[in-house]
Amino acid sequence: MKTFPKCDSKSVGKIIEHANKNICTDGIQNSDSSTFIFQEEKVICTFNLLDKSGFKNRLLNSCYYLSLTFCGITKNGKSYIQPFDHKKAAKIIKTFFPKTNLVWEHAPFTKEGAAAYTHHFYLFVSIPYGRTPVILQADDMKELIENKYILYEGGK
Repeated sequence: MKTFPKCDSKSVGKIIEHANKNICTDGIQNSDSSTFIFQEEKVICTFNLLDKSGFKNRLLNSCYYLSLTFCGITKNGKSYIQPFDHKKAAKIIKTFFPKTNLVWEHAPFTKEGAAAYTHHFYLFVSIPYGRTPVILQADDMKELIENKYILYEGGK
């Protein structure tokens, strides 16, 4: 797992560059190469560029995926889970996805994710056309809403 001192444009640029070179075509790739820690924010992140994300709507097929789990560190150097920090998350999400109005959020999928307060964020993109964000219309959003995704509200 790679560690960065803090979440800034330089470190995020390196992470996005890595994701662009290693497109995940078979679901979410939770490997050491896509999981990292921002020390200042005390957060464990997974970031991938997914192709074939499993949605029926083809506009939802490709996306940048970011998961966030906040943690603390004991004096012995051991980590422990902290409740989800919406204020810190808003800063991190804005650094990865400057157009936050296009980001979708999903709460934890599993019991383990819920216990770790893990949240998931998605920016749907068009891979063949320069990874540009997809502007979804109301009909395109139905599948997301049916599956309990919500539009990200910027840390509110």
